[in-house]
Amino acid sequence: CLLPLKKYAKARKLLLLALTLDPYNDEVHYYLGKCHAANQNWKEAIKAYNKAIKIDEGREEYLMAIAKCFGKVEKNELALHYYKKATSCAPERNEYWVEYALFVKKVVGIEAALDVLTEAEEHSVGSDLSFQRAACMFELGLNSQAFSVLEEAMIDDLEGITQKISSEPSIID
Repeated sequence: CLLPLKKYAKARKLLLLALTLDPYNDEVHYYLGKCHAANQNWKEAIKAYNKAIKIDEGREEYLMAIAKCFGKVEKNELALHYYKKATSCAPERNEYWVEYALFVKKVVGIEAALDVLTEAEEHSVGSDLSFQRAACMFELGLNSQAFSVLEEAMIDDLEGITQKISSEPSIID
């Protein structure tokens, strides 16, 4: 409960106490890593996430968390490795593919990000993947292809777009 309230010091104390009771609780190590990451203590966050992964290597949220940390400390090869593992563990999770593609775009390039998005679409469906693909295409100057992908994504997610528009404050308000 303390993590969403951003009371990381208090949460950390309780998590450390919990570790004295059960040092093999992967979730405690993961949440301890989240406390360190929230304080931008990447080295300690990586240590905690590593411990969680050693206990349960199949938890995609652990793999994604450590990937982000390695990205923050510019250990890009390790970050890419863990992004790949996270998307392999949970290929249906669009948000993981999007984060992976955005990281690849930043450190490798737009064409490589498009390759990640192509792979993502083999395992998952969702307009968010198409929106990212269209953005990459626009950046590459492939405007007509990008508009086509964007149009298809907007048609596929018409309900989601309508909900977002209706939740936005009106200009008239």
